[in-house]
Amino acid sequence: MWSATFETLNNEISIPGAKNASSLPDLIVLFCDTDLLSSSTIPQKLQLAFPKAKVVGCSTGTSVVNSHLSDNAISGIAIGFDSSRVEIASCEINSAKDSFKVGTQLGGELRGQDLVCVFVLSAGLNVNGSDIVNGILSVVGSKISVFGGLAGDGARFEKTIVIENGQTVENRVIAIGLYGKKLAVSHGSEGGLLDCGYEWEITKSDGNVMMELDGKNAYETYCEKLGDKAKDLPSSGLLYPLKIWHPDYEQHDVVRTLLSVDKEKGTLTFAGDVTKNWRAALMFGNKQDLILGAQSATIKSIENFKIANPGVMPNVCFMVSCVGRRLLLGDDTKTEVDTVLRLLPKGIGLLGFYSYGEIAPHKLTKLCSLHNQTLTLTLIGEAK
Repeated sequence: MWSATFETLNNEISIPGAKNASSLPDLIVLFCDTDLLSSSTIPQKLQLAFPKAKVVGCSTGTSVVNSHLSDNAISGIAIGFDSSRVEIASCEINSAKDSFKVGTQLGGELRGQDLVCVFVLSAGLNVNGSDIVNGILSVVGSKISVFGGLAGDGARFEKTIVIENGQTVENRVIAIGLYGKKLAVSHGSEGGLLDCGYEWEITKSDGNVMMELDGKNAYETYCEKLGDKAKDLPSSGLLYPLKIWHPDYEQHDVVRTLLSVDKEKGTLTFAGDVTKNWRAALMFGNKQDLILGAQSATIKSIENFKIANPGVMPNVCFMVSCVGRRLLLGDDTKTEVDTVLRLLPKGIGLLGFYSYGEIAPHKLTKLCSLHNQTLTLTLIGEAK
């Protein structure tokens, strides 16, 4: 297995190491600012240059390649496997209510012998990330890990884009299946958020749409706690997500980030399910705790890799963090990335983006879930 990271500000690109038939990439992943991705010809050029590769990716506000963060460049990684193989499935999505069905379709196309994991890159708006993940798992089984994220658009929430076989498309979910008996994969995730001290019961909801908290208008209740910051919704909601949990399983909580609000209906729409009768708490992060969360996620991903794959070294690390963390950390976002790189094995290729929802196994239950305000890492290697 080999990998090569790259970055470009223009429409010319070359991939170090991809020079002959024995070193052609099987998978090329790209992350890029929404506006630049809308006009770039790089994905198409890469697909033409490497017709046997799966050229995939998505939009984001900020991308990461190794130690460099960029808001206006295309960041990418090319991966060549020795014996593992890559397959891709895709499906159009026009409503969050279709998410589970879309997931089952993707799972059905990818289900097969030697499937190890599924890498999901989804449109970031008008979707329910939880249902997409659950739909995939309902077909491929819970032993298959699902990771990835929802495409981003910074704090704008206007448009998200997915790259499928070198073409840029909207309203699409793609799932990349990785297969092979020698494929080695591990995950790590951590948030680092703090409880603001406000807690409610979700008394009325429908999927990822919340109508009531403690029997009151959800939008008004949420705005009351945000104070002056409510005027900047939905973007200010990135800094104040909700932690939700089943009342009998508080330790298995997940975080939900706000995607949109409806003042007239009094509803809040999140990136994933907000289940009726679950508890919800308002959260906020400080920089120090977020950085500690990045450290914990990295250490755990390495530990998990060593335990599951003795004698194998990871070659690639995919990092999916939250746009809310990006906004909160500001200039200290570089510290989050440097913390991850400092702990990873030397020479590993790191590629990442700041998303509208992170997909990874839960750190305690190991069940694959949609997260928000969470840094997730996936390490990939291949045994000799």
